[in-house]
Amino acid sequence: MGRSLGIGVVAEGVETEAQRRFLIEEGCTEMQGDLFGKPQPVAQLAALMAGERAFAEDRGETGRLAANG
Repeated sequence: MGRSLGIGVVAEGVETEAQRRFLIEEGCTEMQGDLFGKPQPVAQLAALMAGERAFAEDRGETGRLAANG
């Protein structure tokens, strides 16, 4: 339905490789779910994002970070 309307669609709740393969065969390019990563506590997410920011700054990508986050 999303394709016919020209809008992007994210498949949620993808938990198995079989589901992922089916969605790819159907032309779905954006997915999320436990197959890709389990929910994490907020504190862990904050630490991860801080680490990514530091890594990007080390690589000189501060402009991209300021625009995105």
